[in-house]
Amino acid sequence: MINAADVPDDEAPLTPEQMLALSAQQSVNTELKSTAPVAGMYIVWGVAWAIGYLLHWSNTGGNPWFTVSTQTTIIGFTALMIAGSIYSIVSGMRIDRGVRGKGKFSGAIYGLSWAVLSTATALIGVALIQAGMNSDLAAIYFPCAFTFMVGSMYLFGAALWSSSHSLWLGLWLIAVAVVAAFIGKPQHYLLVAVAGGGMIIATGVAMILARKREQTEADRRFASAQGTADTP
Repeated sequence: MINAADVPDDEAPLTPEQMLALSAQQSVNTELKSTAPVAGMYIVWGVAWAIGYLLHWSNTGGNPWFTVSTQTTIIGFTALMIAGSIYSIVSGMRIDRGVRGKGKFSGAIYGLSWAVLSTATALIGVALIQAGMNSDLAAIYFPCAFTFMVGSMYLFGAALWSSSHSLWLGLWLIAVAVVAAFIGKPQHYLLVAVAGGGMIIATGVAMILARKREQTEADRRFASAQGTADTP
């Protein structure tokens, strides 16, 4: 990677082309640093999501190869959700460093919205159970409702930060939630795990690769501008 520090202080002033190339390079480098924690959260939550719902699938008779006990499923799923939450909090603190003004406020509200909507989605499910919803319907409601909620949050994130990755992931998860509700128990767990968790992981990887390509291109442009300026 080429950095501004690589340009000696005693050289002639940068040409307009070099200044533009250097500015673009620094912008991409900054964006890459801010994207890395977000992509990491996608990957961590995608893994937790996939494994967690595969445990439920294996516990409810969907897995033709082996069965996982209810105790193992509850402990495993809870541990995965806690681990994902801790990683998100730590990553959120890293992202929040250096952010000021409206961006900081928007990020804080977005983060708070995850907690508020997750709690509300769970409480609605509890209320439905108290109103007579049986265990089979509850098993469909919770994964589908949470998948829909997560997809909606990614759409909000796409609107806030103009992220095409979040946009397509949000639309995909909402579609997964709807289809899973029609498929029903226990195969809806498999769909949410593979199509939901798998796509979250793929999105995180795609974000990293896209930023790496942009960084490589910015470095190439700066090197090209540098070479052009050095040509007699």
